[in-house]
Amino acid sequence: MKNAIMPGETLTTEEEFLAGKNTYAENGLIKAATFGNANFNNDTKEVSVEGKSIETIKEGDIVYGVVSNVKETSIIVDLKKGEGEIIITTTRAQIPVRNISNEFVSKTRDFYRIGDIIKAKISKISDYGIDLETKGKGLGIIKAYCSKCRHEMTPGQGRMRCLGCGSVEGRKWFENEDEYKPRDRNDSRSFGGDRRSGGFRGNDRRGSSGGYHSGPRRSFGGDKSSDSQGHSGERRSYNSNGRSNSGGRNHETRNH
Repeated sequence: MKNAIMPGETLTTEEEFLAGKNTYAENGLIKAATFGNANFNNDTKEVSVEGKSIETIKEGDIVYGVVSNVKETSIIVDLKKGEGEIIITTTRAQIPVRNISNEFVSKTRDFYRIGDIIKAKISKISDYGIDLETKGKGLGIIKAYCSKCRHEMTPGQGRMRCLGCGSVEGRKWFENEDEYKPRDRNDSRSFGGDRRSGGFRGNDRRGSSGGYHSGPRRSFGGDKSSDSQGHSGERRSYNSNGRSNSGGRNHETRNH
């Protein structure tokens, strides 16, 4: 049996037939990958499409899509078409946060918003889905819409400005250089500087300007070794001379 079909059209289910030439399986369904006529072979239980073969997407291909959701760890994209003669056989893909930009990504909403039209490269295809990448110049948003009034936005100096309400938002515009920029650590350096220049400083213990410093400790240690400090001196004298100091009376007694 032969039927004229369109690319992406459902032919049958995986329970009934196997995917043959110019077909593919998706969510338990067998779909056509090209224009032509469907051929169901009841002997081999295989369905195929007779027609011109059209290349399906693969890793490294350029695709276009619309952002449908913005998460903390990824951007969800509805794929619309591929560059050239590429046929989109899977309509859902994601941009993992590590693939968004060469810049440090603190918030995904600073790079993409729902409804933005993007140009991306397929970085990975697996049983779990399709991963996209928008790092580098030439990839990213090709058309952005304001998240407040939904008017189209125009790029300028790394930010996007709404042509309707004038709102300014961050985006990963495809024409930007997208060079690596290290994370701003000014706050950390300032905090570290405050610790070195104030509070409980190492100089406070060594100096004489206040706090718990080591001056009194050195003075106390010296007191123990000084003969002028009462019992401390007597004790050292007793320990150093042994019986000679305390045994003076004994010596006199023996002489007597």
